[in-house]
Amino acid sequence: MKLSIPDHIRAIAPYKPGKPLEELEREYGLKGSVKLASNENPLGPSPRAVTAIADALGNLHRYPDGGGYELKIGISEYLGIDPGCIVLGAGSDDIIAMLIRAFLWPGCNAVVPHPSFLMYPIGVAVSGAELIRVPLAEMSLDLRAMGNAVTSETKLVFVCNPNNPTGTVVGRAAFEKFLETLPTGVVVVIDEAYYEFVRDPDHFSGIEYLDSDHPVVVLRTFSKAYGLAGLRIGYGVMPAVVADILHRVRQPFNASAIGQIGAAAALEDAAFLKKSVALIHEGLDRMFEGLDRLGIRFFPTQANFFLIDVETDANRIFQKMLEKGVIVRSMTSYGYPTYIRVNVGLADENERFLSALNSVLETESSPLNKEEVSCETVCEDTLGNSENRIGDLVVTIDGPAGAGKTTVSRLLARQLNYRYVDTGALYRAVALAVMQQGISPDDDMGLGAVCASLELAFVSDEGILRLLSNGEDITDRIRTPEISMMASAVSARQVVRDYLLELQRSMEREKRVVFEGRDMGTVVFPDADVKFFLDASGETRALRRFKEDAVKEGASLEKVAEEIRMRDENDSNRELAPLKPAPDAVHIDSTQLSVQEVVNRMLDHVRLATE
Repeated sequence: MKLSIPDHIRAIAPYKPGKPLEELEREYGLKGSVKLASNENPLGPSPRAVTAIADALGNLHRYPDGGGYELKIGISEYLGIDPGCIVLGAGSDDIIAMLIRAFLWPGCNAVVPHPSFLMYPIGVAVSGAELIRVPLAEMSLDLRAMGNAVTSETKLVFVCNPNNPTGTVVGRAAFEKFLETLPTGVVVVIDEAYYEFVRDPDHFSGIEYLDSDHPVVVLRTFSKAYGLAGLRIGYGVMPAVVADILHRVRQPFNASAIGQIGAAAALEDAAFLKKSVALIHEGLDRMFEGLDRLGIRFFPTQANFFLIDVETDANRIFQKMLEKGVIVRSMTSYGYPTYIRVNVGLADENERFLSALNSVLETESSPLNKEEVSCETVCEDTLGNSENRIGDLVVTIDGPAGAGKTTVSRLLARQLNYRYVDTGALYRAVALAVMQQGISPDDDMGLGAVCASLELAFVSDEGILRLLSNGEDITDRIRTPEISMMASAVSARQVVRDYLLELQRSMEREKRVVFEGRDMGTVVFPDADVKFFLDASGETRALRRFKEDAVKEGASLEKVAEEIRMRDENDSNRELAPLKPAPDAVHIDSTQLSVQEVVNRMLDHVRLATE
């Protein structure tokens, strides 16, 4: 069948929800499985809702109340707001779709945090508007960066609070400062799907800002705390003028009769809500204690779910957990390829999860094998007990993009008990500043002014080194193809190299460091004790980078391969410090090797250098 599909629709990656428990059990021949993947209420639905729905089943031949009168009255009394400020939807994502239909069109844009709820970018893509993604900062929404990203064409800004999938919240002061920076016509959408679970005393509700000078829309749902995910019922609270606009694009009878009746009854079931929230809080505390005992890294949350870093391929861990009858969610589609997300279940389900995860991670044959996993962290402080270190050496690892330098360097440093430093981050920091100021990479005078205005420093945050530029943490903002290409261009300019060379070499004085880059062994540290040049075939490098970038809009293997080719050409042909192995470097081709196999070869050479 030949179809004419617009390019912006064809480019959309469909949303992939977690499979139903019954389907997974049929597919894998399981029984008695535990599903902790979709952030559902482990207690089930509100009993009052179940009773009300049962009583209404005889009227299923009637259309629902298109205006949702009874439910809107219940919500207005519960929140203390006017019913005219409420719009009902088939889940809160129905309200998101209405907002996008009403306020976005080709030529304008929306600002969204990344990663966050996947329906934001999908909805924006459907509209044909430009999507502006703003990376999180330390797992939280970077409101300052989001404010800076707003342009004269911005119509919507999405604030997921608590954020899905990280479970973090933004504080009142930060939000108010953010709100002050926005043009008054920008609609601020605050998604509070997990609002009921928040324990942070500094938290707030966007409903408090409905009377501000900015149009604020607050999204709520009955799917989570009220246990009505199967009914698909949610609502938005907003100024009446915005509600009037949404009613013009809302589908008739979009909120089902059963959904309205069940939600209205659940809203009155205060005892069930209190019991649900208490169960989640107690379950989180118990699960965190269990993970602490097992030495597994997790991230605190203000929602009913949280993230765990399994330090290996999350898809593989998902599969192995599934084989044990425990269903979790891999975060690869969110850009966290070594993270899983798990929601709180009943007490026995939580204990089963902990036992299964411990068993899976213990039996993983190579838990640190990440050759196909992106490494977002710029630097990691891996200094440990000095008695376990191998010598007092300076080790350099050079090589082209996609060869696996970051993953290998981090693991080698960890096993040597050395520090790991990605010196290329410094060039990316300069590139970020150059792009922000609109400077051409050929403008040496402009580049010199940029460098003179920068103060770069690494600071340690619980063992992870963060890169600060003029006091601002830019660690999570400098890992994009665009910044990498600009970094390659500016690194060929003498004025930039002179600026960074002294800073890089100052890090060498302490010894016991693994430096990763492109000319560490040839130019920056020509007297390094051990030098490696890590390479791989062009096809392998493109495939690895594509798997890292697959969650990004418009990613394709062909596009990534072309970026790798252009990067190689730029790095190899530049007059100043072209990419090439140092004469005394050990050349390792990682095409057919696992990360640990590469590191083992490097360890052998390091040991030889200490003899």
